[in-house]
Amino acid sequence: MLDVNTRPKYWVLWLIFGILLMLGGFFLLSSPVIASIASVFVFAILLLSAGVVHIITAFLDKHSNHLWLHLVIAAFTIVVGLLMLFSPGITLAALTLLIAAFFLSNGLFRIIGSLVSRFKGWGWFFLNGLISLVLGILILIHWPSSSLWVIGLFIGIDLIFAGWSLVMISVFFKKASVPA
Repeated sequence: MLDVNTRPKYWVLWLIFGILLMLGGFFLLSSPVIASIASVFVFAILLLSAGVVHIITAFLDKHSNHLWLHLVIAAFTIVVGLLMLFSPGITLAALTLLIAAFFLSNGLFRIIGSLVSRFKGWGWFFLNGLISLVLGILILIHWPSSSLWVIGLFIGIDLIFAGWSLVMISVFFKKASVPA
């Protein structure tokens, strides 16, 4: 957890990271449908690439007992990647459920962590957790009809508030780093 008493010299890094997160969030908000669809294709391409790497690894390591393991993993990874490429709507619906689970758990951990730790600026971390929790609930309420745009929109919103909480925490870090 962030400890303002031991890490005040890093306030500029928190500020820069917070601003970058906010900029990324605003970018996603500008076109949530495109961001949602792009996320499916990026993830599918990553899976296909991983499958190819497993095939290459299998043949480079063909004299070991692991050949079959690499080939099975490669086949599974490639099949899932192809399913994602050819069924982006179903993939978006499934990913939307995963995003809902992420927001719910992430929000709960941020809320609990901020209440337990009570570091300076904990209220901003608590607010970010509360917003994540609400976003997770909203996804579940409107699923599956909103799967096309919800991923880009909600991740954009979450990035903005995550960035804002880091910017505000960096302010506390800066104040702590100034000699009294």
